[in-house]
Amino acid sequence: MGGTAVDASEFELKPEGRLTVTVVRANDLKNLEMIGKSDPYVVVHIRPRFKVKTKTIDNNLSPVWNETFELIAEDRETQGLTVEVFDKDIGQDQRLGIAKVRLSELEPEKPKEVNLRLLASLDTLKVKDKKDRGTCTIK
Repeated sequence: MGGTAVDASEFELKPEGRLTVTVVRANDLKNLEMIGKSDPYVVVHIRPRFKVKTKTIDNNLSPVWNETFELIAEDRETQGLTVEVFDKDIGQDQRLGIAKVRLSELEPEKPKEVNLRLLASLDTLKVKDKKDRGTCTIK
């Protein structure tokens, strides 16, 4: 059986642009600690292999970060920006909430502040915990 050689580079996503994201703050985060309050930090990514992370703010359920990152976007129409808030813990960090915004909802060169409602999971079929997990504001 003879096959045709395929140039794999044709299947790679090519960078389309840069997305500048500022993780501004979170409000009313769910407290998962028995003693004290959660120690939140935020992880942001378009592709899971290229994650950026804020600093951890100890003992705070409404932290302010104001940290700015640049991410590469390959396809504005299909990709989204994932924002995850974690509680720094000894051992395994716990996810306090997650949110996603489609890149197609963001206008190039027009910064806007977006208030994201945090969910237990992005898989809405699996989410049994409908309790409020707080919000995370990005711009």
